[in-house]
Amino acid sequence: MPIQNRTHIVTAIFTIAMIAIAAPACAQVSNSLWLDLTPMTRNILGAETELSTDFSVGWSAGEGIVGKGWRVLGGYTASSDENDNFGTSIETTLFDIDFRAGRRWSTGALTSPDERWQAGWGVDLICGLDHLDTRTLATSFEATNSTDMYRIGTGAVATAAYQLSSHFNLAIEGRFDAWYVYDKTVVDDNFSEPNTSVDEGWASSLTPPVQLFLCYQFASK
Repeated sequence: MPIQNRTHIVTAIFTIAMIAIAAPACAQVSNSLWLDLTPMTRNILGAETELSTDFSVGWSAGEGIVGKGWRVLGGYTASSDENDNFGTSIETTLFDIDFRAGRRWSTGALTSPDERWQAGWGVDLICGLDHLDTRTLATSFEATNSTDMYRIGTGAVATAAYQLSSHFNLAIEGRFDAWYVYDKTVVDDNFSEPNTSVDEGWASSLTPPVQLFLCYQFASK
C-alpha cells in the first residue's frame, strides 16, 4: 500500500480513537480554538520569510486550555517565486501541509499568586506533506525538478498557558518529533528521460518553546 494511503488511514483511526477516549474522560469539557501567532510575530519583528501564506489553527476539548483532553492542529504554508537571470527563468513553487492530533494531560497550576499560569504535556500522532517544484526555462532548455516528501510519526509536546481573560489565553509550546520520511524526487528536461529517485528513513526534530498561540476558550459544558 502506498505510504500516502497508509498516512490517511492511520490518521483517521488515531483521530477517532482520541475523540472516543477523551469524551468520557473529562468531567467538565471546555472547547478552545487555537491560532498560531508565530508567523505574525515574525512579520512584526521584521524577519524575512519567502512564504506568501503561513497559518496554523487547531481545536481542543478538555479540562481547560492545557488540561486532560485532546487537541487537533493543522498547518499550511505556500509560496510561489520567479526569478529571471540573463534570460534564464526559474520558477519555484512550495507548499507544506502538517497535521497533528493527540492526547493532553495537565501538570496543574504553576507557582503564581493568581494561578493564571497553567502547564501540560501531551503525545501526538503527526503526519505531513512537503511539495517543491522548480522549473527552469531558457532559450532552448526546459527542466523541472519535483519533490514530494511524506512524513508520519509521533511527537511529545510541553505547553504553558497564561490566562489573559475569562476567554483568551496565550500559550507557548515546545516539541520533540520523530517521524518516518518517504522522499520522492523526479527530474526531467527536454534532452533526456525523466529520472526518479526515492529516499526513506527516520528523522527527528527538537523545537524549543517558541511556538506562540492565541487560544479562545468557549464556555464550559
